[in-house]
Amino acid sequence: MPTLNGLHLPSSSPTGNGVVAAPGMGPQPSTAVRIAVMGAARVGKSSLIHQFLYGRVPKQYNATVEELHRRDYGAATGGRHRLTLELLDTSGSYQFPAMRQLAITTAQAFILVFAIDDMESFEEVRKLRSEILEARSQRGKGMPPVVVVGNKTDLAFRRAVGYEVAETVATIDWEHGYVECSALEGLNVPQVFHEVLMQSKLPEVLCPVNRRRQSCPAQVHSHKKLYANGAKRHSCIIS
Repeated sequence: MPTLNGLHLPSSSPTGNGVVAAPGMGPQPSTAVRIAVMGAARVGKSSLIHQFLYGRVPKQYNATVEELHRRDYGAATGGRHRLTLELLDTSGSYQFPAMRQLAITTAQAFILVFAIDDMESFEEVRKLRSEILEARSQRGKGMPPVVVVGNKTDLAFRRAVGYEVAETVATIDWEHGYVECSALEGLNVPQVFHEVLMQSKLPEVLCPVNRRRQSCPAQVHSHKKLYANGAKRHSCIIS
């Protein structure tokens, strides 16, 4: 079983309503948190999510419109609390502004991804951060938890964004978390999600219980509800 931080839960079994209960216990209390993964096209947003959740990356590049991944976690230390982690894989294109705004307004935390071999993608992170800050300010809210991620460390020989520069901007100027990783090789990928959980003040020691994925086609500009029984609604697919 894949784990976060390499730890496993004690034996448990699913209940009929999709809530995992430890032996001799009732349904666990749960918290849901949605994390929007944003960045320019081709920086590795989908690969980062797939490597973390499924231990592999997509074999070929397909431009993402929007895809929502869900996984349930329970406390590996024997606690009864459960966390539902929703990872919203967003488009790197500006063709879908309504979906972009919805992602910003519905997420509780953000992972902003750039490629270390692409300076323009780092500038895109700047723009995204400003957009998030403006949207939150309009609603009278402060900046949410944010982790800036420099992806593609496997291409360090082509680095265009210096580590010290990116880290200083992210951690000192913006006061966010910063992690560099290689989604392709799986290097430091768990640390990205460890950091966002820490920034969000959520339990850091978790073990996945199950996962579901929802994919919405380009014409859908709003999220569809995820059903525990795997039923389809409109054109959204749950697996």
